[in-house]
Amino acid sequence: MPQLWSSSHWTYIARAHENVAHLLENALNAPDYFGRLLWEIAFAPLLVLTFLLLWRTAQETSARPRRSIQRGLLLLAAAIAAEGLMIFWFAAGGERGGWPHVLEVALEEAAELAGWIAVSSGLIAATALTLFRLGRDHASHSDS
Repeated sequence: MPQLWSSSHWTYIARAHENVAHLLENALNAPDYFGRLLWEIAFAPLLVLTFLLLWRTAQETSARPRRSIQRGLLLLAAAIAAEGLMIFWFAAGGERGGWPHVLEVALEEAAELAGWIAVSSGLIAATALTLFRLGRDHASHSDS
């Protein structure tokens, strides 16, 4: 059990999409920048399912948490699109570390972080509101 909570374990999980991309690049004998698109294709079913489930969950809650979750999901989608679109920069001869690449990485990482913060905040708010309503309803029924 201690290995489950070790930072190296979570680092490995967080880097899984990069590892899959590298494996696919090698298997397909594709250029190294192609992994940016390959991991998105490989994980597309999981990403789409997660997006749809979270979007549906957002629709079942009140306005503020819904907006937070949905805006967060849109930020995450934009981050994935930005990463996938950079393949054109590299295919045109752009290099890693060039200012367009650095700008894309900064914007992508910022969008991912902001997106996950918005999604998780919306889910926490929705859960708190639900628990508050359940407690209030329970209290009103026990007073009767």
